[in-house]
Amino acid sequence: MRKIVLIVIVLAVAGTMAWAQDEPKFDSLKDCMMCIKMNKEKAAQAMEAGDLQKVADAAGMMKKATMCMSKNYSKGEDFDKCCQPFCEAVEKLEKAAKEGDKQAAMMAMETASKGCMGCHEKCRK
Repeated sequence: MRKIVLIVIVLAVAGTMAWAQDEPKFDSLKDCMMCIKMNKEKAAQAMEAGDLQKVADAAGMMKKATMCMSKNYSKGEDFDKCCQPFCEAVEKLEKAAKEGDKQAAMMAMETASKGCMGCHEKCRK
């Protein structure tokens, strides 16, 4: 019985650790922005190389960072409204890349890039 309890505890701890490693940690708005920038560059390079799986992975990280930014570091309603189009574009990018639709992924990538500038023009202070 003790062995079973020990095995269950070990599996629970291992599962929790694996889950925690998948979730990025953002300690500041700057961390979120740096994650977005880095993964935007990764997505562009992967798109150029035709690696849609890497595009999807990078888009997923950008989505997580954007959601974290809006949830934890919001500067108000206007800021959140600025984040929304970018987040939607990144979701489309991730979906298109996962489905293997390079044309749709390229369009979503372009929209996401414009979303960056739109937000920075309106909300950067």
